[in-house]
Amino acid sequence: MYSPRVLAFFLVLAFFYQSASAKDDYTGFGIGGGPAITQFDSNFKITSRDTGRHIYVDTEGTLGLPSTNGSPILVGSYRFSRKHGVTFSYYDIRRENTVLNAEIPLDDYTAYGDITIRDNTNLYSFSYAYELYGDDNSFILFTAGIYGLDLGLSLDASGGIRSGEDIIDDSIINKNVGVFAPLPLFGLDFWHAYTERWGVGTKISIVQGAYNGIDAGVFDTTVRARYKLSQHFDVLMGIKFFSADVDIAKADYDYEVAYRTDAVFAGIYYRL
Repeated sequence: MYSPRVLAFFLVLAFFYQSASAKDDYTGFGIGGGPAITQFDSNFKITSRDTGRHIYVDTEGTLGLPSTNGSPILVGSYRFSRKHGVTFSYYDIRRENTVLNAEIPLDDYTAYGDITIRDNTNLYSFSYAYELYGDDNSFILFTAGIYGLDLGLSLDASGGIRSGEDIIDDSIINKNVGVFAPLPLFGLDFWHAYTERWGVGTKISIVQGAYNGIDAGVFDTTVRARYKLSQHFDVLMGIKFFSADVDIAKADYDYEVAYRTDAVFAGIYYRL
């Protein structure tokens, strides 16, 4: 997992300067993004409602899904007045791994043959922002909105799955825990301009809710820094921590998913 020393590095850079102003962030439109190096820790459990038997998949450990991968991040905001605005973000994840001629224990079952594990997950957020506090250097925003949890974990086995010596299926098995759930989001966004060029902020979002058989809890935190290059362009950098626990109830199976990511990202931010 990534060290908090990365944040300390941003702060040390910021303190090289003495004067500050956050006025560029009080109103107007801004959008930025770039690549993120993301570290993953995820697993899911599928339980049959008929038999009570279950499949447990450690996606990075058991099936070798990449534990580190590149993922793009997009962030933006529009503050149409000092007190009011909107914020949005997008986080795109794509991973895949195939194991040939495998025999892999999955708790009560054994998967054999050619096994493919995929992770096509997208995380969206859109929220209203209200300024709770602001001065020439800092502001604190309260945010409330919608968090789009688009979870896309799937397991394909071309061969079969057996329980002991009993063959459950010897053709093609597909277990998909892909869901999309728009859930309520609440959070706080802290920003401080240490200098005319350097600013550092922390955004904390908490998501908890249920939708169409999906019960999820999410904790999403981003610590970011910006360095002003020109009137309209900044260098954007930061670290992002994401944690989700999701329970999914379907007709024949119950799904339990634990999904964790830590990311370091950098890119360009445009202000209008």
